[in-house]
Amino acid sequence: MEIFETLEDEFDEYFDSHTIPRRNPVYRERINYMELLDETDFRVRFRLTKKAVMFVYSIVEKAISVLYLQKGKNRAIRPITRLLLTLRFYATGSFLTVVGDFSGVSKASASRIVYLVSQAIARLRSEFIRFTTNTQEIQQEFYNIAKFPRLIGAIDCTHVPIKSPGGNSAEDWRNRKSQFSYNV
Repeated sequence: MEIFETLEDEFDEYFDSHTIPRRNPVYRERINYMELLDETDFRVRFRLTKKAVMFVYSIVEKAISVLYLQKGKNRAIRPITRLLLTLRFYATGSFLTVVGDFSGVSKASASRIVYLVSQAIARLRSEFIRFTTNTQEIQQEFYNIAKFPRLIGAIDCTHVPIKSPGGNSAEDWRNRKSQFSYNV
């Protein structure tokens, strides 16, 4: 028994003299891309103008803040930063780690932010996405243009890779990723 008491005393003495200091939290100022970037650079990075981003922000600001607080999160990341992080994720199709680094947040935070902001944006679908009621007229117009029967809509931005067509108009076929493609 005496050995255990001696060991216990040694442990107590060791831990009293070797306390592990806690690391102080590091608070970094996040980059404000609305102020830092000019209109051209901003559009290249986020694929929207500053005016368009502010319009979306004015609509979803409250929803972004409320959703974040409902999940038990604090307000360390401003709502505009959350929106810009999500738009950057959409614009680049990049990994969460990359967009998190771009915005100064962790991968886990980036994941939560993209999820919550996407929810807020998706709730706007009834205000901005409407399906037409005059399908017969649209079907006839598509048929007149391209002989597609019973077609009532089309989705843009499917790029099919092609070889450079050459000539003076070759650059007209280069897409935003600097590859030649045909937009179907």
